[in-house]
Amino acid sequence: MKASVFVFGALSLFTPAVFAQGQDPLLDQFVQSELNEGNGASQGFLSPTGRFRVKIPGGFEQQEGTDPDTLIFNGQSSGYAVKLIFKRLSVTPGASSSQLMLTTRDRFLSKLANFTILKQGSAKIAGRQCATLIGRYDYQGNKGYPQIIENAYVVDGGDGFIIHFEVQEPGYTYAARDALDVYKSFKMIAPPQAEPVAPPPQTPPATSDASPKRPAKKR
Repeated sequence: MKASVFVFGALSLFTPAVFAQGQDPLLDQFVQSELNEGNGASQGFLSPTGRFRVKIPGGFEQQEGTDPDTLIFNGQSSGYAVKLIFKRLSVTPGASSSQLMLTTRDRFLSKLANFTILKQGSAKIAGRQCATLIGRYDYQGNKGYPQIIENAYVVDGGDGFIIHFEVQEPGYTYAARDALDVYKSFKMIAPPQAEPVAPPPQTPPATSDASPKRPAKKR
């Protein structure tokens, strides 16, 4: 069952996070490691907007879409279907990744059946501290189809980036390996700076060559 399609339609905003410390050795390694070290900036998938590069797990295929700020990849981890989404959106300059996380967390709580927050934390991604969220919900309220969503939130100036992994609960441990590669390889690219516009030339005030007339002397 395509649970992730249901979530994406309900929220119009997908999000992945970072795996909780203490639940899996791979997760502890992720939290403790420098995620911005690894692939060079010249490697990996370049987003259509040119704002980031990232290593896409092997076998994941990009889905067709017309929105350059919403990139969707489908793949598998040990036979479990995994959805990976990168979402770029505008944020108020100075906003934190925690503020961005709260926005999507509230949507999950209000839209997803039996959504439960399993972990809120932070991790270093792309050289900065980022808010993270991991949660569980029942697809269409069916307890036989529990889903795990993993969210990481990156803020860079006026841009917010949400990385989303979603997988059936039994496949969560396997998807963690792919998520680690994504978080470790995620690199921000600074937006191009607009060239300064020269002010228009000032026109000097008009002057008259005529000398002022002197009043005539009285005789």
